[in-house]
Amino acid sequence: GGRPAAAQPRPPPFHLEAARENLALLSAMLAAEDGDPRANEVLSEVAVLSRQSLAGIMTHIETVQDDGTVVELLSLHEQLAERLAAYDAACGNEGGGAGGFGFAAPAPA
Repeated sequence: GGRPAAAQPRPPPFHLEAARENLALLSAMLAAEDGDPRANEVLSEVAVLSRQSLAGIMTHIETVQDDGTVVELLSLHEQLAERLAAYDAACGNEGGGAGGFGFAAPAPA
């Protein structure tokens, strides 16, 4: 049996839980990072996944009918974008004027 021709490659399905996890991971890792974030491969991987979630939210939101879900997605998008901006700034990719992260990180014990 011949297989049907492959359809257009579609982006991976958007998972709200995965996006939430990426946000939590990114936040925690940024707060804990006291060296050069570029040297942290796990953190850079999480940042890549977070960017994918960010793009996924914008695609997914167009298909959502429920207002509550839309509000939650927009909030998640905003928080992810904020953390990614802080990560970029810490890596020296953005402006570079402000030192440290754009949000209060707990002081190291």
